[in-house]
Amino acid sequence: MEHTYLAELYEQYVCNLLESLRDQRRALLALILAKTEQQQRLQNFMSELHRQRFLSLTLTEADDPFTFAKLLQIACEGWLLPQDPEAKRNVELLVMEQFLTGLPDQTDDWIRCQQPATLVKAAH
Repeated sequence: MEHTYLAELYEQYVCNLLESLRDQRRALLALILAKTEQQQRLQNFMSELHRQRFLSLTLTEADDPFTFAKLLQIACEGWLLPQDPEAKRNVELLVMEQFLTGLPDQTDDWIRCQQPATLVKAAH
């Protein structure tokens, strides 16, 4: 009888322990999910700030065309976060277009006629 009583106590202890572990696992998963969602919201917020900066940046805010191009590049990369080489090339093309759009019309026309291969060449 005492052996049965001890076995029942042990079984109850193990069941309680397992339930406690399940509760802790659920709580931990909820925290991980909340942190992931918070990180995603922060990333989205930062991306939007970079997008707004990219679209609103003007040549007058930079000291020179090279700085203007570099600031556009930083903002666009912060916005789109390119990973692979093709995405990086698309970012460079987007930055080039925004760079040329931000220049005075005569300068824009002259650079387009030169057909520079890179943003750095266009900025110099």
